[in-house]
Parts: sequence; C-alpha cells; structure tokens
Amino acid sequence: MKTTSKFLLSTCLLALFFTACKKDEQETLTTEQATEQMIISSEDHANADDYYQDIEDRVDEAIETRGGGGDCPTVTASPDWETYPRTITIDFGDGCEGPRGRIRKGVIEVAVTDNIFNVGASRTATLIDFSIDGIGIEGTRALTNE
Repeated sequence: MKTTSKFLLSTCLLALFFTACKKDEQETLTTEQATEQMIISSEDHANADDYYQDIEDRVDEAIETRGGGGDCPTVTASPDWETYPRTITIDFGDGCEGPRGRIRKGVIEVAVTDNIFNVGASRTATLIDFSIDGIGIEGTRALTNE
C-alpha cells in the first residue's frame, strides 16, 4: 500500500507540475530566418550610415560654399557668415534633387559655435521634417573638435 500511495502521489505531483507550469509562447527562428533578419538589420544599419553621411556632406557643402551651391537648397546664415555663434538653415523645401539623384525634403538647421578647426568648436545639425527619397529621418547630430 505504501508503494501504491507513493506512486499515486508521484503521478499527481508530476501531472500538477506539467499542467501548472505554462510555458510562455516564444517565436523560434530557424538558422536561416535568423540569418535573414541579421542581413536586414545590417542593410538597415548601412542605409542609416549612408543617409547620415549624406546629411553631413550637405552640411559641409553649405558651409564651404556659404550657400552658393545653386538654387536648391536655400541656405541662410544668421546673424551672418562671419559671426560666431551662428545658425545655418539648409532648406530643401518640398524637394530638391541633389547628388546621386536623391530627393531631399525638409530643413537641416545647423548651430555652429566656432570654426570647426578650433579646439572646442561644435556643430549641431537638427533635422526638421527631413527626408531622403521619401524616407523620413529625424534627430540631431553633434560634432565637437576636442
């Protein structure tokens, strides 16, 4: 009888254990699916780097040409090009086709504290309703000469 009681008790405890513990449902990826997601993430990362480099290039161009790079975008400096600190506004309006055939829209507002070659100088670019080829890009990017 003791053996039967122990067996029944063990069986009940095991049944309770397996029914009481509910495993959270998780999506399990095959190696192929995981690799595909990593490739997409790598592509997204590469595209983001490319877009931010494109933005840096447009800022550099606007500063180097003092806005004289053509009709579009419209580039202005306030208070003027000779004064620090200054704010440079690069306005692509409803769209400008530029290098590599990309269509840029919106505004890049750049706060410049000093000539970037001077130690301590900083340049902060803020994107306002900005997009490249219809892909919205937002945020702020800062560069400081240390």
